[in-house]
Amino acid sequence: MEIQRFLAGRTGSHSLPDGEPASFVVHDIGWLKLSSGRLAIGETSSLGNPVVVNVPPGEYRVEVTSAEVDEYYDIRESRFAYVSVLLSENKPVSVEPALVEPETVRWRSEPAGGVAGIAGLHGITMSQVSCLALADAAALPEGMPGAPDTWYSTVFDTPAGGMFERMDSDEARPRGTLNAALPETKNDDRLILVIARELQYPILATKDQNGELTGIHIDMLVVGELSEALEAFEGQTAAAKYILEDAMRAEVLAEEAAERRNRGLTGLLRRVFGDT
Repeated sequence: MEIQRFLAGRTGSHSLPDGEPASFVVHDIGWLKLSSGRLAIGETSSLGNPVVVNVPPGEYRVEVTSAEVDEYYDIRESRFAYVSVLLSENKPVSVEPALVEPETVRWRSEPAGGVAGIAGLHGITMSQVSCLALADAAALPEGMPGAPDTWYSTVFDTPAGGMFERMDSDEARPRGTLNAALPETKNDDRLILVIARELQYPILATKDQNGELTGIHIDMLVVGELSEALEAFEGQTAAAKYILEDAMRAEVLAEEAAERRNRGLTGLLRRVFGDT
């Protein structure tokens, strides 16, 4: 994989796979403490069985890189492209598959030769009603209430005040994300949530010139090599296309009405004052 085409943490104008221009913006989601050195990456409907990546124990900043597009391309106007746990301030010079604890890999949902045919590349598979979740693997059992199979209904999708509801409130920066304390934590352990599509997202690692980890990244398949290789790119949405066509129709009708008014006024002036 080419680091030049890996846009996590980058800003400025870049093209999506179909050539659509997008403005890339980096959002600071806050800090995530990983005291155990085990980063849990999961989905909210089965967070009790996350994929785990080993990192140096510490507290790290989490960023979301988003592609901002025109509302006539996507009415959401923003697509989350990468979720990154920043382990170092050193400049990344390479990107490769992250090393995942083998016993946490969901082998039944993994392609035999690796995601996108890349050996050693694993992913996290999202269901239709889930969000991407990041946390300290050791903190989850202590910080979440009850059994893991109850977390979805008691923590995330609750009638009022659940984390899904909070992701769509003014608390979320940006909307569609959340950095929240685990409900029963005693050590300010946090949980990061990011809205996601129903896809399998590759888990990547970046390294500096000395081969040291600089970050763990979840590629949301909005742009880049893997988006194209997995044919996961989503172009102009149907809703945005309809709105654009409706706006274009309205513009044509307005121009035709203005032309009729001009013709009527011009004809009247000619009849009153004669041709000039």
